[in-house]
Amino acid sequence: MGLLSPFSLVGLAVSCLRFLDFTRWERMKIKTSWLLCAAGLLGFMVGCGPDLSHLPKTVKAEGTVTLDGIPVDQATVVFIAQQGQYSARAITDASGKFTLQAFDEKPGAVPGDYKIQVNKTVLNESGGGSDPGAGGTVQVSYGLPKRYAAISTSGLKYTIPDQDTSDILLELKSK
Repeated sequence: MGLLSPFSLVGLAVSCLRFLDFTRWERMKIKTSWLLCAAGLLGFMVGCGPDLSHLPKTVKAEGTVTLDGIPVDQATVVFIAQQGQYSARAITDASGKFTLQAFDEKPGAVPGDYKIQVNKTVLNESGGGSDPGAGGTVQVSYGLPKRYAAISTSGLKYTIPDQDTSDILLELKSK
C-alpha cells in the first residue's frame, strides 16, 4: 500500500466536511486551508533534495573485472585521478561487473585520466569447530595477484570520457 499524496489527503478532508455541520463559508475556508497546506507540503518535499551544485559533472562508468578470463566477484575497484582530486570506487558482482561512484550524493565518475587498483580480500577461518568459544584462527589473503592492489604496481590506467561508458574491461592476469 502506497502513501497518500498531499492532494489525496485534501480530497479526503473535503469529503469529510460534507458530513459535518459547517456553513458553506466555513467549509470554503477549511478547504482553502487544506489546499494551502498540501501545496506547501508538496513544495517542501520537492525542494528538500541535497544541493549538488558544488560537485563536478559525473558520467555513468561501468565495466567488468576478470582474472585469466574468469569474472572476479567481490573485488574492490578504485580509480584514482592522475590529475585532480576525485577518485571513484565500486565493488564487483558475481559476473565481475561494477559501476563506479565518485560521490555518495550522486552516481557516476568524473571524466578524466585514472590509475586503477583492484583488491580482493579473502578470509580463511580454521579451528574452533562448532564451539564459538573455542577460538579459531582467521587468515587474511589476497584474492588477486598482489601487484594489482596498488596503483604504483598495477599498471592499470583508463580515461573516462565525457559521456557514459559501459565497456571498461580490466583483464587481470595471474602470471
